[in-house]
Formats: sequence, C-alpha cells, structure tokens
Amino acid sequence: TRSGVYWIATNGGGVARLNASIGSHATNQAQSHSRFTVYSMSNDAVTNRVNILFEDSVGALWAGTDGGLFRMDLAQGEQEFHSVDLKIPSLSDLSVQVWSFVEGTDGSLWIGTKFGLVHRLADGRMIHYQVQLETTDTVSSLLRDNDGNILLAHERGIIAFNPKPEMETKTEGRSLKVEPGRRYSQGNRPEIRSRVLFRSSSGRIWATEPGHGLSFFDGQDFQPYPIDKAQDLTGPIGEDREGNLWLAVDSGAMRIAMQGFTTYDSDDGLGPALSSVFESPSGELFVSGKWQISRLDGNRFVTVRFNLPKSVTDTFW
Repeated sequence: TRSGVYWIATNGGGVARLNASIGSHATNQAQSHSRFTVYSMSNDAVTNRVNILFEDSVGALWAGTDGGLFRMDLAQGEQEFHSVDLKIPSLSDLSVQVWSFVEGTDGSLWIGTKFGLVHRLADGRMIHYQVQLETTDTVSSLLRDNDGNILLAHERGIIAFNPKPEMETKTEGRSLKVEPGRRYSQGNRPEIRSRVLFRSSSGRIWATEPGHGLSFFDGQDFQPYPIDKAQDLTGPIGEDREGNLWLAVDSGAMRIAMQGFTTYDSDDGLGPALSSVFESPSGELFVSGKWQISRLDGNRFVTVRFNLPKSVTDTFW
C-alpha cells in the first residue's frame, strides 16, 4: 500500500499482512509465524481464495476472491474485511470470482468478474454490465487509457469501453450491456485474448496472452514484443524502480530490461570498422579493428593505434 505495508493474497488462507518490524532471523517457529497477521474473509472457504488486492484513492483495501468482494477501510482504522454485495442479478456472490479492479476518475470502482463487469458508484450503488451473453463472461484485467476509456481484458479480446453515466441512472436491478468502442488486434490476428493488462511508468500499455507471449500498445493496436512464446505467462506483470518489467511465468520469473542496449561509438573513444570483441583474463573488455585496439575504461574506451608503417596500414586491412 502507499504507506509501505505489504499485503499478500493467498490461495486458501485469506490475506496476510507482513509485520516488517519483526526481524527476519526468528529463533523459533512461533516467532516466524508472528511475522504475519492473517485475515480471514469469512467462514466460507471459497472466499479465502484471494485473487487480487487493490488499494483505492481513499485508503480502502479491496480483496477480490473466488467467492465475492471484500473491503477493509484502512483509513478508518478497520481491522477486518467486510463483504460487499456485488448485486449481480440471479447470482450469489459465493459463485462470483473477482479478478480485477480499476478506479474511475470520479472515485467509483470498476470490478472485473467471472460474470462481466461491475461498477461501484461513489454512492455505493452497484451496476452490472454484461460483455457477452454466455455462460461465462470473464474480465481478467482492467485499465484506464488516456482517453477515458476502460480497457477490458476479456475472453473475446481487449475491448475499449467508454462508459455513459446517463445509462446508469435507471437500471432497476437489470444488467447493462458493454458497448465496445473498439476491439484491438495484434498483427494479422483479429483479436488479442489478453490475460493481464499493465501500464508501465513510461505510460506504455502491455498485455500478456496465453500462447502468444507479450505485446505492447503502439497507439493503434497491440504489437508483439519479442520473447520466448513457449513461456506461459501465468501471472501478473510488475515493474522495478529502474523501469525493468518482471513477468510471472510457469517456471518462475522473467525480467525484461527496458534500458535495452548501450551503444558506443567514436564519441566514446572508439575508432571506425570494428572487427572483434574480447575479454582479457583479468576481466577487461577490449575491441579491435583497423590497426587499433580499444579498452573499456569506465564508460569510455581508451584507444591505441598500432605503430606500423604507412605502407602497411594503407595496403592491408
């Protein structure tokens, strides 16, 4: 959270809060366990399978579970989670998996579920939206773009949805329909079926897709980003303080260095027409080419030309 506290969503054990003031070198099992405070959602086991945690702008912590929606108001000093009724017509909250959140500019909350989209208005009212009229209607990830659209990662693709508040004034317990402003594609494929959407600090939007790896939004559509497509991008995307991306894969974690390559040229002490790169036994980096050799000294190269007759250097390469 913004206060620096770490909260952990578990698959069956509710939510745990890390007590950072307790040292990492616990001397016994009891001390080790006390490093975490565990919060149960309810007595129903399904509610303690927590898929996602989200802190809103007023300091409330939301938990999306396999059995509905829960909230703890940290700003008001609450010490337990309370159930929040999603009010999806004809469905019990215990049957609704909650997968994603995004906050609106007006302080409302958009909630992605197994059965479409739920909009929690600032006054607490719940409005249900269907994306498709089928058995499942999973919205696995949500983002807001710069144009005010809500981006939905849905089973049928990435959808840009521009909500119309006037449509929500007289719902009377019925569901509204998401009217897609646009469905995005990737290359020659008409639809990109994303699992996770993520906005990096640079403003770029990223998407993971089962079987097709990672893609990024170029302002018009999603373009493939070159990584090993055999990797199953099973979980979320994160970003570290240096701007590198971290992806959860089936075999662990993958880091993508966003800084890419550093290029050295004549401004950094190198000469033209380089032919080889090698490392000395002591670990120094050398580059050779066209009768000269360069050694990397910090962030620059120190270059020495071979002392050879002009008849040699002008005749041979």
